[in-house]
Amino acid sequence: MSKKQGDKNKKVMKRFGRAFKDMKEIRLQLEGKSTWQPAN
Repeated sequence: MSKKQGDKNKKVMKRFGRAFKDMKEIRLQLEGKSTWQPAN
């Protein structure tokens, strides 16, 4: 695998990681367990 390809994969994984974190955060929010939203 070329270095360019590796960098591209890293970028994709980073984006996936962020999206995964967001999904987790949204699910926590839906369950009322979000850390960045005061529980009502």
